[in-house]
Amino acid sequence: MAPETSASPPSLPVAFMGVVALTFVLFLPALSADWVSWDDPGNFLDHTAWRGLGGAELSWMWTQAHMGHYTPLTWMTLAVDHAIWGMDPRGYHLTNVVLHALSAGVFFLVLERVLRRASNDLRLLTGAAAIAALLYGIHPLRVESVAWITERRDVLSMVLFQGCLYAWVRYVEAEDRRWFVAALALHALSLSAKAHAMTLPVVLLVLDFWPFRRQGWVKLVAEKVPFAGLAALFAGLAIWAQSEGGALVGGDTISWGHRLEMAIYGAAFYPAKVLWPADLSPLYEWDGAELHTGRNLVVLLGVTALGAALWKKTPAPLVAWVLYLVILSPVSGIAQSGPQLAADRYSYFSCLPFAALAGLGLLQVRRRSALLAGIPLLIFLGQATWAQTKVWTDSFTLWGTALRLDPDNEILMSQLAGAYISSGNNLAAIPLLEDALAAGPPRPPTLMLYAGALANLQRFPLAIEVWSSVPADAPEYAQAQEFIGIARQRMAQ
Repeated sequence: MAPETSASPPSLPVAFMGVVALTFVLFLPALSADWVSWDDPGNFLDHTAWRGLGGAELSWMWTQAHMGHYTPLTWMTLAVDHAIWGMDPRGYHLTNVVLHALSAGVFFLVLERVLRRASNDLRLLTGAAAIAALLYGIHPLRVESVAWITERRDVLSMVLFQGCLYAWVRYVEAEDRRWFVAALALHALSLSAKAHAMTLPVVLLVLDFWPFRRQGWVKLVAEKVPFAGLAALFAGLAIWAQSEGGALVGGDTISWGHRLEMAIYGAAFYPAKVLWPADLSPLYEWDGAELHTGRNLVVLLGVTALGAALWKKTPAPLVAWVLYLVILSPVSGIAQSGPQLAADRYSYFSCLPFAALAGLGLLQVRRRSALLAGIPLLIFLGQATWAQTKVWTDSFTLWGTALRLDPDNEILMSQLAGAYISSGNNLAAIPLLEDALAAGPPRPPTLMLYAGALANLQRFPLAIEVWSSVPADAPEYAQAQEFIGIARQRMAQ
């Protein structure tokens, strides 16, 4: 049997509600945000198969991969939103914010029980767990997952993941099989919202080792088998979905050596952004520039060595570091999808251990003044999160901000131009698209946007010339040929 734990302090419900409420308030700017031209059109605006909870819609959700993702439970929640709100984005944003706030609250409950292993001082325990949960919940790195409707899969999967962790901790404490079954069910639901929770079995084994110090490794491994089976199933479905959606980048496009370099870069990128969350962008694109692999590798090995050196004093830093790397692994870049080198949303799961480590550090100081010192940091993060959430207000604000950070990026120029075209301002789009095409080898999507803007302005000969330059092996080629025929008919009228 696991050792008995002390009862929860009376302040626990108050602290839980405080964490949930503060997290919700700091993401309020998201409630006035619009759809954005970053997967939202392809997922929601130009796509109708998800709009309903009838047999046809449910069959589609559970049997199809759309835009490289298999997320049936997420689609079900979006369909419920559609039944309530129609296509008003405010309702979808509200659901995202509520789910994230609940995740922060449940994370607090998990931490409150886990941190008891390090301290019996209940006066400090609740405060340390609350501050740690807020360091995660109100960090600006969370904004992309919360304020972007497309990332409903993140916030839904996370609240279920946190629920699974809480049920597991209760199972470890009491060895009550009902908690085991609850954890397994929540794991399945989390995976059906997004497959990132596939790392859970390894996470649970690491926690068994420390802080729970459970004995009998044959039994411990055996009890993870059902979790591993679910993880393997949904990992396979995720790979299938990425392949179906054409999102996986093949080895002939990015070599395995470069993938390893990208993984090393990402592993160093997110802790740096946790410590200093500046210049956040929806797209960190790798353009083939030097990734400073040697420097990043030295940093990673240095952190690992520091954790090992502190092992006898406390295993916590090395355990947190290992958990971070494990949870990050599905989005490390080894199985590359899309043009991004890193992404803020990839920190949504992976950076949980850092917040837990901060909570443990506050406890080990054993002074109330340490908790008070966390308040200025929370104020700083809260202000930064409020401002970063406003960046996602609409496509113009999003891409304009990103372009100021990376003014020569072709994709960002094209995205801002696309927003102008959607609003009917083709004249504003054309200079951006010309700059984008001049910035590097022309991308077929950019060529299509440029030709479309020209055609909207009745400049058909030039539009035909641009459409004709779309390569024959590009997915856009057939549509370009169709548009050429339409343009010629319009010119002949």
